[in-house]
Parts: sequence; C-alpha cells; structure tokens
Amino acid sequence: MRYARPWLTCGLTIAVTWIAATSSFAQEGLPDRFTTEDTRLTTGIDRSAASSTDPSQHFLIDFMLTAPLSSGPLTRKSKPSWAAWINTRFTGSPTQSVAGVKQFVGGFEQDLVAGNTGTLLDTLNAIGGIEKSISNGFTFGDDYQLQPVLIAAIGLTTTAVSQPVIFDLKDVSATVRHRFNVPDNVAATATTPAVTYNYLGLVNPDRHRFYRQYAVGLRLKTHHFDHESDSRVNFPGIVDVTAGRNEAITGGLMKGYVLRLDAFYPLPTNNLANAIYFFGTAEMQRTDPSQNPDEQDPVILRAPSATVALPSPDLWVHTLTSEERTRDQWKFGVGVDLVRLFAAAGKARAEAECSETGFSRATQIDTTEVTVVRMLAQKAEETCFRHVTDIILPLGDLKFVSTRNGGGSETLVFPKETPAPVSDTVRKLRNAGSDSASLVLIRIKTQPPGDVRPINLTFFSMNASQTTKDSSNPRYDVIEITCAMNCPSSAAAVKGDDALVIIPLEDSKRMVKVGTDDKTVARYAPIFVPRNTETTVGGDAMAGFHALVIRIH
Repeated sequence: MRYARPWLTCGLTIAVTWIAATSSFAQEGLPDRFTTEDTRLTTGIDRSAASSTDPSQHFLIDFMLTAPLSSGPLTRKSKPSWAAWINTRFTGSPTQSVAGVKQFVGGFEQDLVAGNTGTLLDTLNAIGGIEKSISNGFTFGDDYQLQPVLIAAIGLTTTAVSQPVIFDLKDVSATVRHRFNVPDNVAATATTPAVTYNYLGLVNPDRHRFYRQYAVGLRLKTHHFDHESDSRVNFPGIVDVTAGRNEAITGGLMKGYVLRLDAFYPLPTNNLANAIYFFGTAEMQRTDPSQNPDEQDPVILRAPSATVALPSPDLWVHTLTSEERTRDQWKFGVGVDLVRLFAAAGKARAEAECSETGFSRATQIDTTEVTVVRMLAQKAEETCFRHVTDIILPLGDLKFVSTRNGGGSETLVFPKETPAPVSDTVRKLRNAGSDSASLVLIRIKTQPPGDVRPINLTFFSMNASQTTKDSSNPRYDVIEITCAMNCPSSAAAVKGDDALVIIPLEDSKRMVKVGTDDKTVARYAPIFVPRNTETTVGGDAMAGFHALVIRIH
C-alpha cells in the first residue's frame, strides 16, 4: 500500500478528459449546450458525522456535469445509451468551535478542535465515471420520468491538515493510558529529567496521498419535463446505490467494502423553487469484525482546563490507527443550484427584451390548437423568436446565424422542406444567405391530453408512402405523405382525437375534404383539420399528392 497505483490516477484523469472532450461533440445539434439539465452548481450547508460522534455543520459547494456519449436529444421517448459524468464536492471545516467535555469512542472527532475552525473550504471529494442506460424510464405524475442506469466510478478525497485533539490524562485509569499506548511516567535520572505525560493528543496520520475510492451500482434519475414541451426543467434528481471501496471510510486502507446510498434531489415544483436541492449520503463499511468490532466500550476524557503548548514535553501524541478511523459516515444538507438561478434570470431578461416583430409575416392559420405563419426574411434581416413548441419549415435551402439567450452564436443550415423542431428557446435569427429567406412557422399551442388514440393516416388505399420526419416531441408528430400518381382514395375517412395541419409541398388537382368543406391543394397553403373531424383526400385519382402532416396530440 506504500506506492500509489498508477491506474487510479490515470483512470480519473482519463474520465475527466473524456467528459470534457466529448461534451461538445455529444451535444452537437441540441438546442442548448451545458444548460441546467446538464450542469449542476449547488452551494449550501450540510450536517455530517461519523458513527457515534457529534455532527458538525459545513459550508458546501457541489458541481456535477453529465455529458452524453452519443448524439441526439434527451426526451421523454429517447435517452442516450451511454453518458460520462463527474461530481466534485468542496466542504469546509465546522462552522463553529466546540469546547468542553466530549465523548471519544475509538475514533477522531474534528469538532473537538478548540478555537475558530471556520475555514471556508478545505476538503475535496471528486468522483467520476460512466453510466449505461437500461431503460428509457417510467413515467409518473405526467411530467416526471424515473430512468434507471448502471454506473461505474472512481474518485478521490483530499486530506485536510488537522491539529491534535488534546485531552487531560490526570486521574485516568491505567486501562485508558494503555489503550492509547501512553508510556508510564519516567523518574528523573542524573542525565535526564522526569517525564510525566499529563495530556493526550489524538491526530490523524501524516498522509502522502489522497484517499482513493471506486464503486459500481445503480443510479435512479428523475427527469422533470416541461408540461407544455419535451424539454427538461432542471438537473435531474439522482439516487445512487453503490458498492465498492473507499479509503476515507475504511481507515485509509483498501479493505473490506463500502455500501453507499447517495441522493441529490430538487423540490418537485414547476417554478423556480425547483432550484432548491436536498441531499444526503450514508456510507456503511464492512471489514473484518475481528479487527473492527461493531461496538466497543467508550472512553470518557476531559478537555484540558489550560492551554497546552505544541509541542509539549508532557503531551503524548497518539496517531490514530486504521481500525480507530474505520467507521460509517452520514451527511444531510440543503443547497441552491446557481446554474438554474442564473439561467432563469438570463432567460427572463432575454424574454423581456425579445420582440417577435421582425420579418414579413402572414398568418395562415390561427386556432386554439396551432398558429401557422408564413415569413419572409430579407438578406441580413434579423428578428427575435420566443420558441415554445415550434416547427420551422424552410421553403428553400436557408442559412441563419443564431444568437442564443446568454450569449454565443452559431450558424444554422435548414435544408429545403425539412421540418426543424425547436422548443423552449429564446434566440435571434439573422438571415445569413445570399438572398431572401422564406419559411413557415408552426407553433403548437395545446397541451397533450392524458389519453391519446393516434389517427391512422390512411388517406389512400394504395401506391402512397408515409415517412415519419419527427416524433421526438410528445405533443406532435411530423409525417411526410408522398404519392407520385394513381393513388386511389381510401374508402374510410380519417378521423381521430388528434388535430392535423396539412401543408402541401406541391400543387395538386387533389381536394382535401374537411368535414363538409372542400379545400384546394396549393403549395405551402396549410389546411387545418380539427379534432374528431372526418377527412378524405379526393379529386383526380391520377394526380399526385405530396404533403407534410403535423399531427397534434
């Protein structure tokens, strides 16, 4: 155990580098990078103690980053199969000093240090690893999903400089002195003075490397999705149940095993109060019971009545053994996620400054279900968008420069007639193409009902194809229907609980019958179909039909 194992240090370094290197790549194409659902920065206080010791209160800063190792968004219907993560927690010494008579039970109690020990931060616990999704998750409460993942992690805990805890040895029994290997008093000789040990100092070993740890187990992640879209509200609540080894728990040695239960959970609200997190940890060690019995007789020692100088000839310093430092630990606390607070403040400011007045606009459909607006952006023209649940349909190959809430910009390319979904984003778009840009903005208004029976879009009995263009949002699907020619109409009318927006991509001699109304099929002229309304596609059976259908649940 004297020499450090290179694989632990190298492994942790690789894990951290892996997260940093893959974050930008893995999140390519997502609406936001390193947003509140990927990053947690919490500051607060915790209350912690080892078993049979008095708890102490500490200042705490916690940082956690999760980076998917595969591209694509995290939605209700899909989750990354693999992800990397890192969690660092800085804690401080106790926020107040403790004096007087204390009980010591074969271990080390940092509270016993006399004087002001209000050091802001002096201990770091860093752990990181990978997680493997084993299920897409289980929905509860409409807006929450519980996702189980398997995790493997390695990490370290730094060691803080500690002063000896000093006790008075006057009038204590020989059994107590023997327990801490205090020598008997030595009488004076002609060459040496008398030695009488009146005080006992307990101190941790002078350690030359960090405490190492590794673990594997199960992680339960609770994702909170926005009720009106598929975006996440905040960093997920996390509960970890792991088994492994941790030198900080087992007296500085890799021995036995440690069971760890760790929870970091936000308030389950739909407002800014969900930036408040409660957290707790219990670490239970299991080592050789012959070396570390579960219980032993306590030793009651008295604090010295006078200040003891360090070093002192009448002070016996006892370095706590590995067995004396092996004990279970727990902590509980509360904190506030600063990333969530800053993001909310920035979003509110950007929304207040955002005015959707740019670009030439013509409203084509405006119902309680959906709004469809045809837009024309001149070269270099810019406007602001408050996307909630939107679909952008470019009517040509378009290029825009996007400036997001909070700063930073990127170039977005929209291929012709390819729907681009976007949710919960405040941004400015500037036409960066060489000519004017024409597009259709479809804005979904309604909330998804609890029980949806999807429509079977059987407009034609043969020769037509259907391709799902987007199904990532629980509020809608985008389907492309293509018929080159000779597609006989279906005998049964299409009718269901979903509303439809049909956007023809080509002019056609076909007719769309919505209830009792006949609608002409003209390129980019949207047709709205209310819920529970019979719809058929008739007209010239030899004519082609090519359209996008937005099915609103």
